[in-house]
Amino acid sequence: MLIVTTMVILAHIALTKSKRTTNNILEIILLDYIVIAIGIGQTIAGLEHIFNGPEIAKGIGWMPGSPFQAEVGVANIAVGLTALLGAKFRGVYWLAVALMGGIFGLGAAIIHIHDIITSGNMAVYNAGPMLYLGDVILPILLIILVSIYLRLPQKERRK
Repeated sequence: MLIVTTMVILAHIALTKSKRTTNNILEIILLDYIVIAIGIGQTIAGLEHIFNGPEIAKGIGWMPGSPFQAEVGVANIAVGLTALLGAKFRGVYWLAVALMGGIFGLGAAIIHIHDIITSGNMAVYNAGPMLYLGDVILPILLIILVSIYLRLPQKERRK
């Protein structure tokens, strides 16, 4: 999803007819990241946890069959659908989405790091890029970018 999101952001910036200011570019990045990476990405992740739970659990290095897999899936879907509304609602709403996605990601990172330390679980969905990029760097970056965006004068932000 990160590659798709990046391609959409670059195309969106290239095709925008309005003046390309730093503020406009920041807004495009946030809009596309919130809607695509979080909205669509988390919704798909949730459906995967619910309908393909055993395979996802194996990819994480955990035992398949736990009902908590479905609970995580529902949480992913809740985050995803809330983020999709970011296409309509902006401003402080984006901060709420960034915090929700960020807390979910950082919480998952803590759990995965604990699992790596205690059991040495280096499964593909438990360690590596999924961990440090998806669960740590991007959530923190999103919260920072939304905070910068909210400091822009109101007239420089779309409603």
